[in-house]
Formats: sequence, structure tokens, C-alpha cells
Amino acid sequence: MQPRLHIKDICRIYGFSRSTLYRRLRDGRFPRPIRSLGLIWQPEDLALAESAGQVPPRQSP
Repeated sequence: MQPRLHIKDICRIYGFSRSTLYRRLRDGRFPRPIRSLGLIWQPEDLALAESAGQVPPRQSP
């Protein structure tokens, strides 16, 4: 099982600011997080969204 990703991880991986991520969540253009002591994402959910074209590809470091 891969570790869950927190909001700061998502912003770093996709190159989003927090406000952009919140806007994409509000508009339904990013997978919904799990609410557990903050916002966290399952890597599997992000991979599915990427393959469906719902999320831009990850940025290289």
C-alpha cells in the first residue's frame, strides 16, 4: 500500500497552489480527498483520474 498524499504533496506533485487545488476540487476537476485529520488522497484515485484525463500529468521535479 502506497502512502497517502497530503495537500502539500499534491501541490508539489502537480504544481498547483492551494487556491488552484481548492478551485479544482470545487469545480469537480480533481478527485475528492478523504477527510481524516486534514485532506488526504489515495495514490490509486489520482492514477485513475490521470488516466481519465481529469487531472493534468504530474510535473517532473
